[in-house]
Amino acid sequence: MSESAREFARKTSGSDTEVDGGAGGTDHVAGTRGAVEGETVLDRYFALSDTAGEAPEDFEELISLFSPRARISPGRGGDVEGIDAVRAFYREFFDRNVELHHVWKAKVQPDGLHFARWAVAGRRSSDEVFALSGCDVAEMDDVGRILKLRVEID
Repeated sequence: MSESAREFARKTSGSDTEVDGGAGGTDHVAGTRGAVEGETVLDRYFALSDTAGEAPEDFEELISLFSPRARISPGRGGDVEGIDAVRAFYREFFDRNVELHHVWKAKVQPDGLHFARWAVAGRRSSDEVFALSGCDVAEMDDVGRILKLRVEID
């Protein structure tokens, strides 16, 4: 995690809360999580999504969450396949979305799929402010990297 992300986490300590006593997942405010025991890949994904646009090391860590054979089905647009296409997709995404603030609840389902319900508020490079919500479903490869990620926007 970048120094800026660690600094943000220190400034917002205590904002990471467990709403339901741990049953079924944990609600998170981005920037407050490091790689900790019990954290899902989607927890890291969302935490890094708020800092990866400005911190190169967080961008690289975000990309490292994906398998070289990864496929993303974004909420809008066609599928993205392969790590080079994933890298280009996120580079364009962060060029277009210059400030992001996610909250989410992630869990690993009994079938092994990773699921996260999320909301995001952000600012685009055009200075437009936006808010969205949705869910992500991820399938992992045999070493725990994201092989398939489906993003569904409400």
